Amino acid sequence: MALRSLVVFACTAACLLGANLSDRVLVVHNQFVPASVAVADYYVAKRQIPATNRCAIYSTSETFVSLGDYESTIRGPLQSCLNSVGPSKILYIVMTYGVPYGISDKRRFALDSFVADIWDRYTSQIFSTTPYTTHAYYADSQAEGGYYLPFVSLASHRNTPNAALTYSVWRLDGPNPGLASGLVDKAITAELSGGPIGQGCFDWRLGLANYPDLGAGSGDWDIYRASGLLREAGFRTLEDSEEAEITNCPNAAFYAGWYSLAYTDAFAWNIGAIGWHLDSASAYNPRGGGSWAPNAISKGVTITTGAVDEPYLEGMVRPNGAFRNLLEGANVGDAFLRNTRWLKWEILYFGDPLYTPFPGGREPFKSGAATDSFFISTPRTIVGGYQQATATINLAAPAPSGGKAFLISSYYTGTVATYPLVVTVPQGQTKTTFSIGGTMRAYSITDLLSVTSGGLRLRNSITVAPLLSSLLLSTGTVRGGQGLSAMVSLNARIGSSPVPVILRADNPAVLIPMSVTIPANSSGALFFVGTSRVGSKTDVTITATHAGTKASIVLTLIP
Repeated sequence: MALRSLVVFACTAACLLGANLSDRVLVVHNQFVPASVAVADYYVAKRQIPATNRCAIYSTSETFVSLGDYESTIRGPLQSCLNSVGPSKILYIVMTYGVPYGISDKRRFALDSFVADIWDRYTSQIFSTTPYTTHAYYADSQAEGGYYLPFVSLASHRNTPNAALTYSVWRLDGPNPGLASGLVDKAITAELSGGPIGQGCFDWRLGLANYPDLGAGSGDWDIYRASGLLREAGFRTLEDSEEAEITNCPNAAFYAGWYSLAYTDAFAWNIGAIGWHLDSASAYNPRGGGSWAPNAISKGVTITTGAVDEPYLEGMVRPNGAFRNLLEGANVGDAFLRNTRWLKWEILYFGDPLYTPFPGGREPFKSGAATDSFFISTPRTIVGGYQQATATINLAAPAPSGGKAFLISSYYTGTVATYPLVVTVPQGQTKTTFSIGGTMRAYSITDLLSVTSGGLRLRNSITVAPLLSSLLLSTGTVRGGQGLSAMVSLNARIGSSPVPVILRADNPAVLIPMSVTIPANSSGALFFVGTSRVGSKTDVTITATHAGTKASIVLTLIP
């Protein structure tokens, strides 16, 4: 298919706002797909990328490949290309139309997300549920508390000691090769015009007053804060907090929202528009179907992202941090990777990673000025009676003469989280810290904390969990008359005092001690489980109890 571009013009130095990074892009095409080669040619010419930064793969599939085929037909050739150019020289890898986008191995993964960690510096593990840790470049903002780490470009991050050699991997793709190449045109046109023009549309679902920045609430808080950041930068925003999705977003330059499993045709996208939807399978098939990514590209978005399957909310690109980084002057290649927790997972990015909507940033963000925030050390879960978190109040300007006193309160008025009633930021200082503890709990509960001084009110959330975590068996099925081992596990390592845990089985065919003691300075203890012979398959529930918390597991006995 012949390529079609949205805008055709001679590319001068003015359009190459990403020119200083153009030699740090590796462009990948599928040699078996002529349209893939053509899109790569187009991008290389438009961004003046060195010819040596081209990489050909030879894949008979344009969609999904097996893990074995990824290793042999994609990973190996890409590693050779990177070694030829210089692995540390490349920051961004751009896949073009016709390059496979997924890996199928027990579940669906985004191929690009694997390429991001092509040297296994993040992990060599294949995740069956969710990744167990964030990658080194990720910045963990706290939307509810208004806390953001300072922006660091991917290039600067690479210069830090022991920085992991990972990449920001993007895709010039879509329902047809013309739309794929058009993503480059729209990015360059927007840069020449001073960035995207129009309004932001933001669609959250819950009432934020009593919802913490945890679980489903974290999606709403990210979207809500993203809207506020763009307003601070001078953009008009249209906000929808109803359960139903937004139905009309004209003049759209920015969007973040959720939740449906299909594209809602509510947007009139302007040139340079950046928008994505937090939903499962939003890039199930980037080249067709009803999901978000292909339809948003067809309708004119310039930058978007999506998941090839069920990424979980934590796996999506976080809107508040990504938009803030863009307003600070980041290109999309850095902003999106810095606000995506996991690699080797399910996320695809669509567009030109060199697209820099606001070179130099937009006020009040381009100056790097501090903001008022309330930060709680992560993870924001503590065990009541055993652990504490550190909280920090940060001020945008030094405290006045006499200091700035903050009153602290909580939704549960001190019956869940424990804290001082008043803390003070000393005169001339911009922050103060204090400890947050928790009462002993029979179940986990999240408390909303507020810190108030005059007209300034900040809030954040913390979860207080019980000490008892789980009960584990060495096997779930055993022949009656045989024994096995079991373990009681705690959510925290206890101190110098042992902790007794009561044990019970609901059938005398299982023989266990009446209790087990967790030794001091430990987080668990083993015990022996005996069984009697049974005449038929028998399920027996074993329960551990401590301080009102119960953990149960089922053991199956067979004849």
